[in-house]
Amino acid sequence: MKEGASFDRSLGESFIRFEFETGVEVVVKGDESRTRLAWRIVDHLAAISGMAVRLLEDFMRNRGVFDLSSIEVFDTTTADGGDFSLSYSFTADHDIHEYGYTYFEVFFGAHEPPSKPFWPHKFTVGFH
Repeated sequence: MKEGASFDRSLGESFIRFEFETGVEVVVKGDESRTRLAWRIVDHLAAISGMAVRLLEDFMRNRGVFDLSSIEVFDTTTADGGDFSLSYSFTADHDIHEYGYTYFEVFFGAHEPPSKPFWPHKFTVGFH
């Protein structure tokens, strides 16, 4: 068990949910290989999140802070090569309420060497 995380397997072995003390929720769907991928993501989270935030900042017209809220590991690789996503909220420097209902989700592929292990390939913007 990862330190600082609480686990919930109430939905069965093919679904794991845990939450860190920071409030970041991790949802893992699929078999043991997807659970191993989740641990790789957690172990490299600072670098992965840094890539995601840089991608989002490149497209934002406003400056502010992106806060990671959740990580989802998909049960299989999606048709467009996605293995997991990171979801963020955004607080604009000029108005903390402007993006209150907005979330940003960055999708990553997980790759084997010699490729980069994790690479963002798209993001979506949604509204709660």
